[in-house]
Amino acid sequence: MLGNWFKTGLLMAAIMALFGMVGAVLGGGQGMLLALVFGLGVNL
Repeated sequence: MLGNWFKTGLLMAAIMALFGMVGAVLGGGQGMLLALVFGLGVNL
């Protein structure tokens, strides 16, 4: 059971990192912040 929680958390963290990297490439610091806020909304 704990393994599933870990895998889910790892996947959500990877999605946040991906959103952050794409946002940084496309919009710099402000784009990264906007992408991370969007990613947080998607994860919730």
